[in-house]
Amino acid sequence: MELDQAIEKIRELGTNGINCDVETDDIVQRLTDWSHRFEFEVVDVDHATVAINFSTLPEKLSEFCQEVYEFCPDVLEQGYDCLPDMLEMAEEQGTEVDPSVLELIQGLDPEEEDFGLRVMERDLPQNMKLTLWWD
Repeated sequence: MELDQAIEKIRELGTNGINCDVETDDIVQRLTDWSHRFEFEVVDVDHATVAINFSTLPEKLSEFCQEVYEFCPDVLEQGYDCLPDMLEMAEEQGTEVDPSVLELIQGLDPEEEDFGLRVMERDLPQNMKLTLWWD
């Protein structure tokens, strides 16, 4: 959807991350700022989620990943940082893991403080998608 339509829907639903002190206007401002820096389309919005697909990525991707983390910590804390645990559970259950997921973490140390940021930095150019959520 066009950014104007997405903003209208965000305002209508009152999309927020109040648990992270992120209000509706903060989300609108962030998306507006991003729209001046790179191209994306908002593909889904609900009361606590905004999903986007990128057409172009920010020039300084590592700085952008840090910005995303500061704005929406759940992306890392409940997402990228959890990959090692998810892989361990898959192994225990005998579930096959998509090779692209294994590629994302190859050569990275899950114990490193910036593990999730590095994974996000690898994932965004491959998938050109990002879901922000606050719960």
